Amino acid sequence: VRSSRLRTRKQLLQEQQELSSNSSQAVDDNKTELPATESSPCGSPNPRQELTVEDVRRMAISAKLSDRVYQMKRQQQQQQQQQQQQGGQFYESSDQVDAVYVGRHDDYCMVVFRGTQPDMFLNGRLSEDWLSNIDFMDAVTIENSTCHVHQGYYNAYQDFEYKLQIESFVQSCQTDCPQCQVVLTGHSQGGAIASVVGVLWKDKNPYVETFGAPQALGEGCLDFVVSDENNGNDCRWTHFVMSRPATTSNGLSYDAVPMIFPHLFGNAAKYAPFGFIGHEIFLSTDDPTSTVYTGFNRHRFAMPYTGEAHAEELYSTVFEALSEITQSTAKSIPTTGFVDGTICNRDDECRSGFCQQSFFLSRRRCAMREKP
Repeated sequence: VRSSRLRTRKQLLQEQQELSSNSSQAVDDNKTELPATESSPCGSPNPRQELTVEDVRRMAISAKLSDRVYQMKRQQQQQQQQQQQQGGQFYESSDQVDAVYVGRHDDYCMVVFRGTQPDMFLNGRLSEDWLSNIDFMDAVTIENSTCHVHQGYYNAYQDFEYKLQIESFVQSCQTDCPQCQVVLTGHSQGGAIASVVGVLWKDKNPYVETFGAPQALGEGCLDFVVSDENNGNDCRWTHFVMSRPATTSNGLSYDAVPMIFPHLFGNAAKYAPFGFIGHEIFLSTDDPTSTVYTGFNRHRFAMPYTGEAHAEELYSTVFEALSEITQSTAKSIPTTGFVDGTICNRDDECRSGFCQQSFFLSRRRCAMREKP
């Protein structure tokens, strides 16, 4: 599904300008809960209140590359299976199952993992790509700790034939650019692999930003994340869940992959079911001028869900719109709920605290007025 049903950029910018005074007032009212510096919008024990201009710029790069990596093609050379992509390198396994793009973008050393290919069956057999998704019954222990990770995603990285080239790129990128930060990202399965690598590369203190990814880490992995992230201060681990207007109800439908997989995984991790580490933020194709922060080290299970909301280009398109807004207005994007008029399912998705249906069969929308 390629249609995102986004409002036009002009409409979004106009709406953002109209809402700017209300948004500023909302931030002012909560000033004591906001962090002291723009560079660290997460304050313990208070949740994230906004995505800064720099947050959105970095996340837009991550979302765009997580989308584009699906379209990058394997170079047809026998001795060097890599491809130049705007100054970066694209590596694909010889069986064309796993692929990674690496490249420096602005002040970031980007490592982008490709998600699952659409062909579930090849030559009458379940593809290796899909086998990685369901290979979770024997969780892998990291460094004799209580951190257990998804077997399939762990193997997808550790067995990748260009693993050394990826690690060499990161080392050289940070040598050439000492101020550059490492970003691990990906959509769907690619995001899950990025999460596992984030644990393996904990000494690099990377940003881990995933889009519509399934859970891949056991609860014990929390100890592997830097202490600031454990306290909610650093905001380096963020996973995003998309929503879009539902076709079978009067509200929203959510990305199915983050919703379905925890039930399939059960208690595969030895200490707790697989889950997410970091901050969870819900997005909407209906109005990407605002977002919904749902918690730190928590996952909100939401229904109804649909595969249509999982399309990688939705994440890229929403962040393109968010980036255009922040660059135009030089203002942060609130994460305190969707704005008035946005399609919703529940009250806590709205900044106003009210999700209402104005008349029978109409869409449920965030509203400033009180419930009848």
